[in-house]
Amino acid sequence: METSFAFRIVLFAVVLLIPSKLDAQDSLDRFGKLLQQSKSTNADEQVDAFLQLKEFPDKADQLLIPLVEAMIANDTRVGEAAQFAAQQMGEAMAKYCDTQLDSESQKQVAAAAEMIHRMGNIGIASTPKLVELTKSDDPKRRLSGLWGLVYLKNTDVSVVKAIEPFLDDPDFRNRVVACRAIVTIGPPAVALAGKLKQLVETGNVSTRSHAMIALGAIGPNPEFDVVELLGNHLDVELQPERDRALIGIAHLGKNAAALKEKVESLMNDADKSVQPQAALALWKITGDSAPSVKALVAMSMTVDLEYEALNAIYQMGAEAVSAAGDIAKHLQNEDSAMRAVAVEILERFGSASAPYRETLEKLSKEDADPLVRYYCARALKTIDGG
Repeated sequence: METSFAFRIVLFAVVLLIPSKLDAQDSLDRFGKLLQQSKSTNADEQVDAFLQLKEFPDKADQLLIPLVEAMIANDTRVGEAAQFAAQQMGEAMAKYCDTQLDSESQKQVAAAAEMIHRMGNIGIASTPKLVELTKSDDPKRRLSGLWGLVYLKNTDVSVVKAIEPFLDDPDFRNRVVACRAIVTIGPPAVALAGKLKQLVETGNVSTRSHAMIALGAIGPNPEFDVVELLGNHLDVELQPERDRALIGIAHLGKNAAALKEKVESLMNDADKSVQPQAALALWKITGDSAPSVKALVAMSMTVDLEYEALNAIYQMGAEAVSAAGDIAKHLQNEDSAMRAVAVEILERFGSASAPYRETLEKLSKEDADPLVRYYCARALKTIDGG
């Protein structure tokens, strides 16, 4: 008897379904193994797992806590891989975090806020919920709301108003977080400049130094001289305070031209320990990258300033492309963190890094650090115009 047409259709459909079900099961099994591997005591195994878990945005509900726990762990490589995975999961992770901001569990709320904090503007749609959290009677929820707002580029007046009460908080740590949120907002937070000036004048070292960065980000003020205020802290005894004054000055850019000579002297003063940040500030003030790049390359060859100098060059991006050959030398650095940042810099240089393509390709296959291998593979795509 001939097989009926209807039966053949059903049989064909079943045959098609079997591979898809097997693929789904394989994917589920792989996810389970990677999730387990992410909890390994071996950092390389954890990094490798997180770099692959980015392929499972539909599992955001199961990945939120493991990713956040890894981000705040001591091993920066593991945290970096976890943060990269979260960012690659993008909207799926952001939307799940948004639902968790309504949770009765403070652990879930804190994890969601931490994730939004790490993801930056990917989670900007959660702004209204974060603002509401800052009004909570629960101090932990209030802080979660503020923490989530730190890297969101909001200009809405409701966000500025939500941040303002934290500048008067008895806990200086909350004042610092508020200052960091203001840095991201910039000029639209000008109404808070007066309170920031007070913090610079009366706060402890941590509060006043972060307030200086926030004032620089807001920009010049008609009621007081921001440039003079920040410049007065370039000769203080504490290095972190000098460093943050320079960050504020870098935000001011050309508006801080009166401080050019002082900033340049700090860039060349090894005793002050603020050379990399001074180099960035000088570039922002003058618009001329050459002196800063030259100084930063020299710093990158020293043990004490190597990492900070490379990070400064990364921030300069294409403006520092003349340093490509010197940066490429760090691809052989014994420290994987140095190799990683060198690769990221060369990626930012794009096609100008083509002469180092062969080395990057070799490292993408052979480097001992899975994070470096991944960055190399990504850099190759950028260099090739992908």
